[in-house]
Amino acid sequence: MAKNTDKKKTPPSIPPENYIKTRGRILPLGKCHVSSDWQEKGLVTLVVTREHTNGNFTFGLFLVDLYCLGVKETFYVFNDQEKYHSFLKVLEEEEGIEECSYSLAHNIIYGAVAYAKDLGFKPAKEFSVTQYLLEEDDERVKLINIEFGLAGKPAIFSDEKHADEIIATLEESVGPEGYTVIEE
Repeated sequence: MAKNTDKKKTPPSIPPENYIKTRGRILPLGKCHVSSDWQEKGLVTLVVTREHTNGNFTFGLFLVDLYCLGVKETFYVFNDQEKYHSFLKVLEEEEGIEECSYSLAHNIIYGAVAYAKDLGFKPAKEFSVTQYLLEEDDERVKLINIEFGLAGKPAIFSDEKHADEIIATLEESVGPEGYTVIEE
């Protein structure tokens, strides 16, 4: 018996990373969330969602250091409503998180990236993907003035991973008196 070779083939699906890079900004923005005490801490958690037509969400999580390093960690979850809700519940219970405007999330993330870049630091490598869950950083997004650094200087926590390397970079960019080390 001959095999039927006329069957319709399903087109190969686009890997999530490629989908986000090519179509992430086309998806409508959904809710955004920020650490409840983001103005009192140097480390902020942000969640930015994009809505799919099937009711699911793709969301990016951004761990942002307002004092020095910018986007320290970031990852995404692709096209999944259940994971979004369960992840948000964990963040609410463990950290305290509240809904925020997209403009606030955008200004915190891109402002921290620019501040860190001026000091000699790059965002986490995964930002090369998750940045496409954000709008482009241009004049279409309302500018919000956010203070970076601590009391006008970059600051790091003494228990920061690779603290010696960070301090060496800070000494090169702002000098030995130009930064603060926060003892935990």
